[in-house]
Amino acid sequence: MRRKKINLSRGMLFTWGTLLGLVFLFAVPQRVCNRLQLTYAGVFRWPLAMGRSATLAARHPVPTGSASSKEYEQLLSNHRQLQNKMANLQAALQDVQQRNEQLAKLRGKPGWENVELRQARIIAMPDAAQTQLFINRGSEDNVAKGQLVVSLGDRDEIEGSCVIGTVSDVAAGTAKIHLITDQGSRIFVSVGNVNVRGIMEGRGDGTARITMINREHAISKGDPVYTEKQAGLDVPVITARVTSCEVDRENPFFWDIRVKPIYDVAALSEVVVVASASRPQ
Repeated sequence: MRRKKINLSRGMLFTWGTLLGLVFLFAVPQRVCNRLQLTYAGVFRWPLAMGRSATLAARHPVPTGSASSKEYEQLLSNHRQLQNKMANLQAALQDVQQRNEQLAKLRGKPGWENVELRQARIIAMPDAAQTQLFINRGSEDNVAKGQLVVSLGDRDEIEGSCVIGTVSDVAAGTAKIHLITDQGSRIFVSVGNVNVRGIMEGRGDGTARITMINREHAISKGDPVYTEKQAGLDVPVITARVTSCEVDRENPFFWDIRVKPIYDVAALSEVVVVASASRPQ
């Protein structure tokens, strides 16, 4: 008899609880419900926080024990090595991005869109007379004798890329560059007006000389000097500027023109080889 009474009480409790829930659901305003929820969260915040922490701990168990001083030092050393590797990779990425930007800038110039280029680093600085240098590209990279070598720098659009010399000797992975100032260098050029053509010869002292230009052509100090168009490179490229123009004593019908390279080769770290433009030597 007592058991039946208890079962009845439980049924009544369930019924009243259901009715109260429906009342709160449909009769109590939303604002009041929200306040009740906030009150509940405030009163039971500590038990709720402890329960959440226990749940997270169960999902991510914390290893027992502590690392020894030796293990700690090893972990610290590994962390430093990873930081160094990340720094090196970041520097290498920035270097590649900068080089790609420089090449893209060069290819953006009219006539350079389809020119085959080989970017190279200078691995040996020029001698005291600035007549030659060495780069880290060779026959394996389609570099050949007679190809033009162009500076790659951050100067203005006109003089940012200029011819500094030609490939003179090639090995598998390296090449030697004879600069336009080398005493054995001879390049066909045009002065000022691209129709005024002559031969530029290096003098071995950091300057060059242009001959075979008739005196009927007006040449002035500061005039640009361009290399002649070549196979694969259909645009003239600036290489130097006129420093003086006098009558050639040996050939009075011609000018004796002295020029100086635009770029200080000793300040360069990278160059570009025009692989599709080569001249037999």
